[in-house]
Amino acid sequence: MAEIIEFGAMHYNPAKVPNLSRVVCPPYDMIDDEMKKNLEEQDPYNYVSVILPDGDGDEKYRSAMHRMFGWLLRDIMVIDSDPGYYVYEQSFNFDGEQYTRHGVVGLLKLEEEYGATVKPHEKTFNEFIEDRYALLNETQSSLESIFFVYKDQQNAIKQDIESNAAGDAIVFEATDAEGTLHKLYRVKPEAAAKIRAFFATQPVYIADGHHRYETARKYMTERKAELGPKYTGKEAFNYLMGVFFNVYDPGIKILPTHRLIKQMNFSPIDLLKNLGNQYKIAAMDFTDARMERAARIKMRKMLTQYKTAGKKAFGVVFKRIPNKFFLMILKDDVNVNIAGTVSEDLKSLDVMMLEKTILEPYFKISSENEDKQIFYVRGDNKAFEMVKSGEYEVAFILNPVNPVNVVKIADNSEEMPHKSTDFFPKLLSGLVVYSFKYSKIK
Repeated sequence: MAEIIEFGAMHYNPAKVPNLSRVVCPPYDMIDDEMKKNLEEQDPYNYVSVILPDGDGDEKYRSAMHRMFGWLLRDIMVIDSDPGYYVYEQSFNFDGEQYTRHGVVGLLKLEEEYGATVKPHEKTFNEFIEDRYALLNETQSSLESIFFVYKDQQNAIKQDIESNAAGDAIVFEATDAEGTLHKLYRVKPEAAAKIRAFFATQPVYIADGHHRYETARKYMTERKAELGPKYTGKEAFNYLMGVFFNVYDPGIKILPTHRLIKQMNFSPIDLLKNLGNQYKIAAMDFTDARMERAARIKMRKMLTQYKTAGKKAFGVVFKRIPNKFFLMILKDDVNVNIAGTVSEDLKSLDVMMLEKTILEPYFKISSENEDKQIFYVRGDNKAFEMVKSGEYEVAFILNPVNPVNVVKIADNSEEMPHKSTDFFPKLLSGLVVYSFKYSKIK
């Protein structure tokens, strides 16, 4: 099963960078141009200049390498001399409740093919891999941790992990822009052996970072081919940095990702009429801003209620029907025809029903072209506003996916629709780095 080993992390030097909150940043794919500019202005040592370097062509990747190792030469960054695991603690607010979760930071041995050890739930696209590959090739480093989950319903290693989250073992802490407190601790040797043994019996599941995993796997495969008979399997590039959380932890949260479409070449009324055989349709009317706010709240509340009751439901907002929102509830006697063998776990997803009953037959959107026709957004209020402004024709408001369902679907070797999961909160980039050249491994 999963081989997860200890390493000496490269990280910011607290003596030179006392306020870590100023230099860490979100994952690269969560950063837009405005955020990048703000992060760069916030601190000259902000990690965004490594994961999203400026420049043209290959030069920008070389600049990332020079910057990072320049920091190492000037002790802005340092490397832990003794390999070990780390505990990553995140404390955050979600829907008015406070949560704290703990994950293990370590190096995962890469597989040449997906199999029993590492299980994905999402399709990857080559154009997103090329950029990360060029950066990996220049920096020779695992720059951002991939978010993994594992199954430990009995909490077999919960105490071994959390017992290390104590003040005397802390490496550093930082608070992000969303108010999440991130702390990193060293794992004591006696707990490390138990953690290593546990993972040796378990598969792990990619929660967030499918493209970065594919990038590392591509790099490993090509370097292995170059080495030929000299390849041992112990080379530094065979490992990738990850954070591993228990999927049954109450702190594992997923936000819904709503769908917006710019072009709609048919009438919304005609669409609703056609869907009447499959869906129970409830309209929420409003005539002023106060009633509109109430309708938004009501939609979210009703979607949650239907999810709890095991019903498949989602909301719809049309630009051409400005004073109504619609709630779509799949009728109990409707059996949606899906090509091929599809598990009940995958069929249970609201987003799967949306794709098969509306996006494919009416908008002619498939997995091959969806990224060009759908805009994905976190936060239903943002989705409402983007339709209200006239920028988009229609928005589909979705429920979040249950984290355990993600694991079940991965166990079935199935892929969820693109952008079905948005694990929250994200892992910070810049907390730790795995350098192929300088990090010791155990």
